[in-house]
Amino acid sequence: MPHLVRSYQLDYPKVRFELTQGNLGDIDDHLEQGHSDLMITSKESTLDNHKWVVMQNIPLFIVVSSQHHLANRPALSLAELSGEPFIGLKNNCGLKATIMSRFQHTGFVLDSAYEAEDLITVAGFIKSNLGVSVLPKTMGLMLDELVWIPITDEGWYWEIGLKWREDRHISPTAKRFIAYIENEQQRLD
Repeated sequence: MPHLVRSYQLDYPKVRFELTQGNLGDIDDHLEQGHSDLMITSKESTLDNHKWVVMQNIPLFIVVSSQHHLANRPALSLAELSGEPFIGLKNNCGLKATIMSRFQHTGFVLDSAYEAEDLITVAGFIKSNLGVSVLPKTMGLMLDELVWIPITDEGWYWEIGLKWREDRHISPTAKRFIAYIENEQQRLD
């Protein structure tokens, strides 16, 4: 994703990108109140009056500590985690909605041990061997003693994209950025 923003800024040096972080409610409120033209977020936070285009599908992995009895497995299905203490996320995180919707299709029942505020806390709990989780394999979560196991079940990815309000005025610059993202996505498909 960052390479898209960097190249766009070079072509349009007066365009400004501002990073705003928050939970799902904060992010949607920011867009609803008109503080932002566009948001890069997960699809699960998209409301009915929002348009959406996928930017990236990030694979999800089962994550265990290196001391966990499943740590040496080359791949796992979610059914094999039944009964394991699961370190999850609170409802304010878009990844939780993705994970919960995928769990509903697998028949897997969570044995929830703890719900954390953020992904790095989940990773820290796993490193301490307090449970297992499902996470995207991103640089900020690559802690020593974590094992990232591919999921054999279909559809385990986190969809990240660009969203905007379709019932509001969109600036010409924002329209050009949307078109750029849509063209890049079509080129990659």
